[in-house]
Amino acid sequence: MTMGLVPVKIGGKLFNPTQIRRIINNTLKARAKDFTIDYKVTTQTWKTKPKFVTKKISDFEYTVTTDSLIYLFVSGGTRPHIIRAKNAPALAFNVNFTPKTRVKVIGSGKGASSPPVARPKEVKHPGTEAREFTETIIEKWEPLMAGIFERALQSELHT
Repeated sequence: MTMGLVPVKIGGKLFNPTQIRRIINNTLKARAKDFTIDYKVTTQTWKTKPKFVTKKISDFEYTVTTDSLIYLFVSGGTRPHIIRAKNAPALAFNVNFTPKTRVKVIGSGKGASSPPVARPKEVKHPGTEAREFTETIIEKWEPLMAGIFERALQSELHT
């Protein structure tokens, strides 16, 4: 018995590039909104909430940004540094402190600070451990993206 391959000619287009482009852009736009929600969750208990901006840069490219330096310092961390009293004879802060955010957690808790109150002229701040919000959000979404795109394409193309 002999076997061979015979090409099969399909009439028309296999897919519509404009439709595929729309599906991909809509899916990316929705994920950018999901990222923005996750960023907002990391600051939901903060008194001063950073503004996050979702923007389409080009086809297939969206960004989520903030101009908040506080967010940069919390997410990226800080090195040890000295803090000196400037507009008062001494600093004043509660010694007992629990931060509102944790490393590699998409969330924000109530945090706390309580006496005793310290009043030094300067302190050697140990630095802030980076919370790594962006890395954590990417780690959350990256394994889901292939399935999300597959479902979006299937639902649009097989209707």
